Amino acid sequence: MPNIMQVRPFLKWAGGKSQLIKEIDKSLPEELEQGKINRYIEPFVGGGSVFLYIAQLGKIEEFFICDINRELILVYKTI
Repeated sequence: MPNIMQVRPFLKWAGGKSQLIKEIDKSLPEELEQGKINRYIEPFVGGGSVFLYIAQLGKIEEFFICDINRELILVYKTI
């Protein structure tokens, strides 16, 4: 991602991926960068670092974030 201000997770979460984003980015499909993927589904959002990173790329039209923790999902819906 270019040097722009990045939105960071607002929660610390066990197993969070914030420190791994550069490595995760290397594994993302080329189709994402090319704008050929327009839907992102996150089954375990937790702190949301991967979701927030991909959302900032600006090429996804539709996001679905999920987690078994209903209170966590309520926080995301509220924000």
